[in-house]
Amino acid sequence: MTTTEALRILDLTAPITRTQLTTAYQDALLVWCVGRFEGNPELIAKANTQSAAVKAAHALLQSVPDGAFPFIKAQASKRSATSRARSYAN
Repeated sequence: MTTTEALRILDLTAPITRTQLTTAYQDALLVWCVGRFEGNPELIAKANTQSAAVKAAHALLQSVPDGAFPFIKAQASKRSATSRARSYAN
């Protein structure tokens, strides 16, 4: 599975945050909860397949380091360390 496929499975579009990833994962697990399809073996099988895909997609995206695709890169501080040090000295 590629990162792009994982994003599609979780219905996400890059760039994303860790919070968006967690929310999408939880939402997808609720949608494909096997208990919702009690008494319907075909839908239970489909839910099991989809839940496995959702879990695999989440695991793959969780393994990606912060700042790498598809995660939003951290904003660099506009104030340099030197200017912060000067402001504390005053």
